[in-house]
Amino acid sequence: NKWVPDDSTAVLHPQEDWVELATTVSSLRLDAVVAAGFNYSRNRAKQLVEHGLVRLNWETITRPDELVVKHDLISVRHGGRIRVDADNGLTRKNKEKIVLSVVHA
Repeated sequence: NKWVPDDSTAVLHPQEDWVELATTVSSLRLDAVVAAGFNYSRNRAKQLVEHGLVRLNWETITRPDELVVKHDLISVRHGGRIRVDADNGLTRKNKEKIVLSVVHA
């Protein structure tokens, strides 16, 4: 061994920059969740999905109407990642209450 750290302070630990976001979406469509997570317009999110810049659970998806469920991981090229943490049912106006964790690229 050329170099061995003498204590645990010399060891690098990965940083978790996830930020929790509680929001509502009209439906659990992929484009709606991407739009809510990154504060994009629904049209911009739809274009990103259709151009193959969005991955759902490590698989490139080109259908903006793909449904997401709890524990899905969404990766947006040049945007970051979104993790769907909770689906808390419906509001009085029939919108989906969800909790997301977002990390920006």
